[in-house]
Amino acid sequence: MPDARKAMVVTLVLALLAGIAIWLLVFDMWLGQVERQYLYENAAHELQRGPAVSLKAMTDQARIAGAQVATGWSVMVMAAIGVAGRYCYVRGRVAGMTTWTR
Repeated sequence: MPDARKAMVVTLVLALLAGIAIWLLVFDMWLGQVERQYLYENAAHELQRGPAVSLKAMTDQARIAGAQVATGWSVMVMAAIGVAGRYCYVRGRVAGMTTWTR
Protein backbone atom coordinates (compact mmCIF):
# COMPACT_ATOMS: atom_id res chain seq x y z
CA MET A 1 0.00 0.00 0.00
CA PRO A 2 1.50 3.38 -0.95
CA ASP A 3 2.32 5.69 1.93
CA ALA A 4 -0.05 8.38 0.65
CA ARG A 5 -2.90 5.91 0.84
CA LYS A 6 -1.82 4.85 4.32
CA ALA A 7 -1.93 8.47 5.45
CA MET A 8 -5.48 8.84 4.13
CA VAL A 9 -6.60 5.53 5.68
CA VAL A 10 -5.11 6.46 9.06
CA THR A 11 -6.85 9.85 8.90
CA LEU A 12 -10.19 8.24 8.06
CA VAL A 13 -9.84 5.61 10.79
CA LEU A 14 -8.97 8.26 13.37
CA ALA A 15 -11.91 10.38 12.24
CA LEU A 16 -14.25 7.39 12.51
CA LEU A 17 -13.02 6.43 15.99
CA ALA A 18 -13.29 10.02 17.19
CA GLY A 19 -16.78 10.28 15.68
CA ILE A 20 -17.94 7.12 17.44
CA ALA A 21 -16.51 8.28 20.77
CA ILE A 22 -18.12 11.72 20.42
CA TRP A 23 -21.48 10.18 19.47
CA LEU A 24 -21.49 7.89 22.50
CA LEU A 25 -20.43 10.63 24.91
CA VAL A 26 -22.89 13.24 23.65
CA PHE A 27 -25.78 10.76 23.58
CA ASP A 28 -25.00 9.60 27.12
CA MET A 29 -24.76 13.17 28.39
CA TRP A 30 -28.06 14.04 26.72
CA LEU A 31 -29.88 11.12 28.32
CA GLY A 32 -28.29 11.87 31.69
CA GLN A 33 -29.58 15.42 31.52
CA VAL A 34 -33.09 14.18 30.72
CA GLU A 35 -32.97 11.81 33.67
CA ARG A 36 -32.02 14.69 35.97
CA GLN A 37 -34.80 16.81 34.47
CA TYR A 38 -37.29 14.00 35.10
CA LEU A 39 -36.22 13.75 38.74
CA TYR A 40 -36.57 17.51 39.15
CA GLU A 41 -40.03 17.63 37.56
CA ASN A 42 -41.18 14.56 39.49
CA ALA A 43 -40.07 16.16 42.77
CA ALA A 44 -41.92 19.34 41.81
CA HIS A 45 -45.06 17.25 41.17
CA GLU A 46 -44.75 15.53 44.53
CA LEU A 47 -44.58 18.96 46.15
CA GLN A 48 -47.71 19.91 44.16
CA ARG A 49 -45.83 22.53 42.18
CA GLY A 50 -46.12 21.01 38.73
CA PRO A 51 -47.91 18.47 36.57
CA ALA A 52 -47.23 14.75 36.60
CA VAL A 53 -44.46 13.57 34.29
CA SER A 54 -43.84 10.28 32.54
CA LEU A 55 -40.33 8.84 32.46
CA LYS A 56 -41.12 6.81 29.35
CA ALA A 57 -42.42 9.83 27.44
CA MET A 58 -39.42 11.93 28.40
CA THR A 59 -36.89 9.25 27.47
CA ASP A 60 -38.63 8.50 24.17
CA GLN A 61 -38.33 12.15 23.17
CA ALA A 62 -34.79 12.34 24.53
CA ARG A 63 -33.62 9.35 22.48
CA ILE A 64 -34.68 11.01 19.25
CA ALA A 65 -33.30 14.44 20.13
CA GLY A 66 -30.13 12.96 21.65
CA ALA A 67 -29.44 10.88 18.55
CA GLN A 68 -29.85 13.96 16.34
CA VAL A 69 -27.58 16.13 18.48
CA ALA A 70 -24.95 13.39 18.85
CA THR A 71 -24.99 12.73 15.11
CA GLY A 72 -24.53 16.41 14.37
CA TRP A 73 -21.55 16.72 16.71
CA SER A 74 -19.87 13.56 15.46
CA VAL A 75 -20.30 14.51 11.81
CA MET A 76 -18.82 17.92 12.55
CA VAL A 77 -15.81 16.42 14.36
CA MET A 78 -15.23 13.78 11.67
CA ALA A 79 -15.45 16.41 8.94
CA ALA A 80 -13.00 18.67 10.78
CA ILE A 81 -10.51 15.82 11.13
CA GLY A 82 -10.91 14.88 7.47
CA VAL A 83 -10.49 18.47 6.28
CA ALA A 84 -7.45 18.99 8.53
CA GLY A 85 -5.89 15.75 7.30
CA ARG A 86 -6.49 16.64 3.68
CA TYR A 87 -5.18 20.17 4.18
CA CYS A 88 -1.99 18.91 5.84
CA TYR A 89 -1.50 16.31 3.13
CA VAL A 90 -1.90 18.85 0.31
CA ARG A 91 0.26 21.47 2.05
CA GLY A 92 2.97 18.87 2.62
CA ARG A 93 2.97 17.92 -1.05
CA VAL A 94 2.98 21.56 -2.18
CA ALA A 95 5.91 22.38 0.08
CA GLY A 96 7.80 19.34 -1.16
CA MET A 97 7.90 17.78 2.28
CA THR A 98 6.40 14.44 1.35
CA THR A 99 8.71 12.38 3.53
CA TRP A 100 5.89 11.63 5.96
CA THR A 101 3.80 10.16 3.15
CA ARG A 102 6.55 8.03 1.60
